[in-house]
Amino acid sequence: MRPFPWAQAMQFGFGVLHLSPEAFWRMTPRELAHAITAVRGRAPVPIARADFDALMKKFPDSSAVIASEAKQSRETSTDWIASSLRSSQ
Repeated sequence: MRPFPWAQAMQFGFGVLHLSPEAFWRMTPRELAHAITAVRGRAPVPIARADFDALMKKFPDSSAVIASEAKQSRETSTDWIASSLRSSQ
């Protein structure tokens, strides 16, 4: 279990809500959570695993794709260097 984020709670209570110290310390964590939600809105719902998998399939960024692009880039660089050396001789 993570400890309560007191620093962030105080920053929000004093800095955003402009609460007095007395008002802040009289609030319950639930009241503070409702005040945060009122200002920031509800947290977005996380993406479902099936939707995430579909996005990964549609837009892959696997090491195989990256390695293939890197190899192609090296081959192009090597070809350019080789042709430059041949033309200078």
